[in-house]
Amino acid sequence: MGETLHAVATAPQVQSLALAGFTVLAALLAERQRAVNAFFEHWGLVGGMLLVAWHDLGDSHAG
Repeated sequence: MGETLHAVATAPQVQSLALAGFTVLAALLAERQRAVNAFFEHWGLVGGMLLVAWHDLGDSHAG
């Protein structure tokens, strides 16, 4: 009976540690997602600038 009571008493601590671990993992994954999003956003901007420069070079040689 004493062991069961001890297991029930420690369950909230284990649950709160599991919740804390899940929260840290979710925060790290969210930060990684934001970093990946910013990475591709910057590559999109670079690609757009290169496309405009390439288009401008084509126009200057035509005229």
